[in-house]
Amino acid sequence: MRGIGRTMLLLLCWGPLQRWLLAIGLILTLAGRAALATLWHPDLRPLFVLQMAFGACLVLISPVLVGGIVFRSLSAARAVALIPNGRLKLVIGAFASHLLLALLVGTTQSVTTGKLIAPVFMTAYAILSLQFFGYYWSCQYRFGGFWLLSWIVWIRLIIVAFKAGQLGAWLNTAHGLFAASLVVSGAWLAFALLYLRSRRVGVPVLDGFMIWSRSASGASRSARLANTAAEIPHYTRRFAARTLLLGMPWNRSSMWQRMFWSILILVLVGIPAQLIRPLGESIGSSFAWVPILVVAGPLAWAFAFTMTQRARLLWLASGLARVELFRLVEAYSWRLMVIAICAAMLLTIPRFLLAIGDLSGVVHLATFVAIPFASGAAFLYAGMSYVTGRRLAGTLIIIVCAAIWLVNIGFPLSGTVAPAPILLALQVVLVPVLRALALRQWRDIDWLLNRPKRLPARIA
Repeated sequence: MRGIGRTMLLLLCWGPLQRWLLAIGLILTLAGRAALATLWHPDLRPLFVLQMAFGACLVLISPVLVGGIVFRSLSAARAVALIPNGRLKLVIGAFASHLLLALLVGTTQSVTTGKLIAPVFMTAYAILSLQFFGYYWSCQYRFGGFWLLSWIVWIRLIIVAFKAGQLGAWLNTAHGLFAASLVVSGAWLAFALLYLRSRRVGVPVLDGFMIWSRSASGASRSARLANTAAEIPHYTRRFAARTLLLGMPWNRSSMWQRMFWSILILVLVGIPAQLIRPLGESIGSSFAWVPILVVAGPLAWAFAFTMTQRARLLWLASGLARVELFRLVEAYSWRLMVIAICAAMLLTIPRFLLAIGDLSGVVHLATFVAIPFASGAAFLYAGMSYVTGRRLAGTLIIIVCAAIWLVNIGFPLSGTVAPAPILLALQVVLVPVLRALALRQWRDIDWLLNRPKRLPARIA
């Protein structure tokens, strides 16, 4: 039982940031539940409902985004083979942790909306299980992180099945709940059998989100060696620092890699947004709004955070002052973020641009186009503030950015577009504050306490 409990704890909160998110989320959810149960200040009921929903989202962030990666990392450890029934304990812990998460979602939805807990619980359990299975399988490959972008297809199909189909009515019956529980339980049983019978579990590929390279062989390797002498003069100290920060040289030879990533984002975000019918006539009430913000938020944080960790190797070796290196990381993070957001918008924005009929439509569309850039900038400086490690201040900054980002996603799909200008203004004001805090972290770092990390083998 101790191994099962330990597995559940690691899947729910595997690091300091995740523990803070779990603790704050549970406190908000329980406090909101107590306020609703005791009818404390009935006029504030909408606020308590929002508090419970936000607390549940904080609890779900870590298991949903990294649960499959953590489980594969635990399974790949050699020590698991030395523990009696080690893999069996791991899979039981994963099963139980997702039961708890689904129960949290079902309870929150039942309390806030008055719906039956069983259909919501079963739906949440099926979605969480599918996400866990898919991410566990995909994270062993170089492009496994793009499994997250598949949400825009299969979660949308589930929403359509609830609204246009009979899935909701079917789950409200005893036969439907029993059949759904059999399907989900059978999926977990099949996963457990395949997992226990596999001879070896590979480690997750964690550095494939930023780097794309092909091994040189044959004539291509010979040609590269022949051109080495011509390339040496271009490798100045600044160019070498930029290459280490980006994980690849930013020159003509890497242009195809940048084009590849832009086209991949364009295909995975833009094309499904065209195929899926929007919920409304404006971008604010369209499901196409969600994948754009997915690219603008977590992806911008990943760019800045990854380059910030690599920059710790360059404080003394690059010959650049701290402020100069900060500006270098800032410039490259902005460049990658703008390219990613523009690629995500390339097929989506023109459709709404053609439907504009007056000046108010132009202002409305411009506001929603600016929000992803403001949200991405906030996440960017939140990632750069992690140069000294995971501390309370950095955790609080991430929580604030994640809260605003979730509101950015949620309010248009709920049919309320009025807060858009207010949210945009709030994020525009927040960005320079976060930049000042990040710059202060870079200036005040003590390298006797925060030593640079070792250079990853694939970058070296």
